[in-house]
Amino acid sequence: MRRVIFLINLVTLTYGLSPAQTTYNLEIIFQRGTPDTSVSSWGAAIAGLGDVNGDGYDDAGIVGYSSTLGARVYLFGGSPAFDTIPEWITGDATAGPGTGLALCGGDINGDGCSDVILEAAGKVYVYYGKVGWPNTAYDLRFLGRLYEGATSLATGDLNGDDTTDLIVGDFWNMSGNGHVNIYLGSAVFDTIPWLVIRGKDLEQFGSSLDAGGDVNGDGIQDLLVGAATNNVDSRGRIYLFHGGPAMDTIPDWWKDGEGSQQYWGEFAGSIANDTNGNGRLWFGSYYYPGGYLSTLHNGKGILFYGGLGMDTIADMTVVGADTFSGLGSMFASSKIDSGLRSDLICGSSEIGWGKGLAWTSKLIQDTVVSGWMKGRWYGDKLGVKVVNAGDVNNDGREEVMFGSNADTNRLVVICKYTGPEGVTGEPEFKIQNSEFKIYQNAPNPFSHQTTIKYQIAKSGQVNLSVYNITGQLVKTLINDNSVPLRIGEGREGSITWNGRDNNNNAVSNGVYIYRLRINDKSKIKKMTLIR
Repeated sequence: MRRVIFLINLVTLTYGLSPAQTTYNLEIIFQRGTPDTSVSSWGAAIAGLGDVNGDGYDDAGIVGYSSTLGARVYLFGGSPAFDTIPEWITGDATAGPGTGLALCGGDINGDGCSDVILEAAGKVYVYYGKVGWPNTAYDLRFLGRLYEGATSLATGDLNGDDTTDLIVGDFWNMSGNGHVNIYLGSAVFDTIPWLVIRGKDLEQFGSSLDAGGDVNGDGIQDLLVGAATNNVDSRGRIYLFHGGPAMDTIPDWWKDGEGSQQYWGEFAGSIANDTNGNGRLWFGSYYYPGGYLSTLHNGKGILFYGGLGMDTIADMTVVGADTFSGLGSMFASSKIDSGLRSDLICGSSEIGWGKGLAWTSKLIQDTVVSGWMKGRWYGDKLGVKVVNAGDVNNDGREEVMFGSNADTNRLVVICKYTGPEGVTGEPEFKIQNSEFKIYQNAPNPFSHQTTIKYQIAKSGQVNLSVYNITGQLVKTLINDNSVPLRIGEGREGSITWNGRDNNNNAVSNGVYIYRLRINDKSKIKKMTLIR
């Protein structure tokens, strides 16, 4: 596959005070500022909510906060003539402390209408969608141990039962370890979690969430989780968990941040859907390369092609051209053209002006920006929030929603793409990393010994090792510094592990991870030991 690294120049216009938005291949179809002076934090959260009232049009939501009213959701109904008059506003116990930092939509009770889910003041509020709009009073409220302003939300069908599930991240739980709760969707929604995934070592597990796509092609959606302060230097980490009826708490893939205080996973990443089932991962760091306390904030976004046996080498990399570019304030994906797969969206700070950026997907992905929108003036910070708005005008394409952080009216904008089409053929990454394969061990689970098969098609340094769930090395099975192969020749093999470590001590029952590494690429799988 093709690896792409490119610097893009995000600063395309000279600085100057101007109230007009400048766009390229994006057409503004909605813009709304603060509704009144009592709302001090308009756009504290924004989201495409899905079809809340069952009319066939996706709807969009904006959270506004005031010290007297608390956090309220303003819902704007989709239509061919999408307007700026809210169809529905929450008006209940969301008043009080809180900033409403999380908002999402999804049909979690399976009635065919998308529901509205809001986090405010450390609680989660659910408003069930219905024909004629939801009740303005909440239908369900979580009174769990959520910390104000430390919550993330997502929806997706993680157990494969065709009903949307609710995922709640509480990254400040246990003084910063964090955890993620998964609640199964049902006609009688249960607030007892189906699965709890816990963080460790003050990593702020659950800093960001996405569950919108299927990465490994098994037909079930997967979960992307950010842990912004993972590692002692807070470089951060992104975890991927494969969904399924027997979904577990062991990550199936992860990617560490690239430098101190880069906080990878702090800002939302995205699983970009694809028609062949192999969704792509799209995330990055606003603080790359210098870290939080540095002035070197070019920012970086990276893309990973999905499939079985993903590696940790980025398939596309985008870096802000200047130290003030700040690319990566938020990441999203949206099917903005008529192509076969979702397109890539992110925000950048642009020394305070802000910019929303879009890349249409291509057979061979490049870093040429397909569309962008720039903020109105210095301090506007357009793109501080970036989400998929859904198809609000029912034209068969999804729109993108940008939020700004201006001191005045904090404008929220929805745009549709008007540029050239992206992919019209089958994506090129249907088969990934054919130069080597690693197979599921057998038997699995096992009690005494198990066999791992592998296939290598290139010369290089080969290492096959077993790790426990905390990442500690347990057993090195293969460490071959030179695997000479003639052109056109490959090597297949297998090796048996007897459940003992490098000191020949029997290891305890549990889940273990085995990793095959060829040069700078690697693939991992899980196995279970039951004695």
